[in-house]
Amino acid sequence: MHMAHRLSWTGHGSSRPRTGAARAGAAALALALIAGPVAAQEPVPEAAEGLIGLWHRDDVFAVRIEPDRLVHIGAEGQWVHSAERCADVFEHAFGTATRAELLAEYDTPDFADPYGTPLGGRLDALLPEDGGPFATLRSACCCPTEIPNSAQYVLLDDDTVLSVVYGDGVFALDTLHAAVPPPSHDGLAADERRRIQAELRRRGHYAGAIDADFGPATTAAIEAFQRSIGAEPTGVLARSQVIRLLFDDAAQDAPAR
Repeated sequence: MHMAHRLSWTGHGSSRPRTGAARAGAAALALALIAGPVAAQEPVPEAAEGLIGLWHRDDVFAVRIEPDRLVHIGAEGQWVHSAERCADVFEHAFGTATRAELLAEYDTPDFADPYGTPLGGRLDALLPEDGGPFATLRSACCCPTEIPNSAQYVLLDDDTVLSVVYGDGVFALDTLHAAVPPPSHDGLAADERRRIQAELRRRGHYAGAIDADFGPATTAAIEAFQRSIGAEPTGVLARSQVIRLLFDDAAQDAPAR
């Protein structure tokens, strides 16, 4: 089943669809969800067995792909997408797709990330040139306690999965890994970088500009914060440390001396 057309993949990040095609896509998604549950899932084809396992976005967030369900792992626990939980709509369909098929699917103005960057160009840069076919999983879940969402997972190699997730009106594109990847600031958006600098300043570690530029002063401030919580002062925040810095009011560290 080709879920992209049935659920109209249109955008993960902001709380509402943007305008035009994105709103139309959200409406199509809503209509599809009203259609009711999907039929029982078929066995995992041999070509897609490499997708089964635990895939990490960083040291906090991960997805465990199982033959008959998805388990999303985050800072606040686990969320299971299964036929039992997704009472209104559940889809968990393994298959394959070539590079050309994936690019054709996403190379339209409807498919953009929360910052308006078209997914087609980003996929073109991420997909291997050998053309595939690649093992895929199409997933969808809707129930009274969940925001309707859908996703596609593409196995790039034995250690890497590409995920395209739709939920709450927008898309997110991520690279997942078989092992927890080392911390990196590359994935931090400018607004999150500024929030980190502002919080480091509030805690007394940073006196520089709130400009999203992680230069030597910001690196030194990050190291000071890491020392204050008993972590190795690497100057690069792990995702768990970003969460602790920005959201854990109970973990107010003393300013570095």
